[in-house]
Amino acid sequence: MSGATKLQRVVKIEFPLAFPHIMLGVNQCVVFALFMVIIGAFIGTTDLGQEIMQQLYSGGNIGSGLILGLCVAFIGLAVDHLIQTWATKRRKLLGID
Repeated sequence: MSGATKLQRVVKIEFPLAFPHIMLGVNQCVVFALFMVIIGAFIGTTDLGQEIMQQLYSGGNIGSGLILGLCVAFIGLAVDHLIQTWATKRRKLLGID
């Protein structure tokens, strides 16, 4: 790093090394946000979580509620898998894995 300015060090060394870890934090935020959609339904929000709760609490539409819940779970799993795979490839590319 001799001869590199502080800006060059941050942009070319520190950010690329930290970026996989930053993306894992983004991954956790996305999964937590999907979790909060479901929890928000218990306090009366008007979003996907509320639709799931209405379907589960109505007598004849339990299957629809379960399908909606599984869709939210699969969205979370898909985002989690995509970001984890990308971060792993990035770490291998940087030689830190």
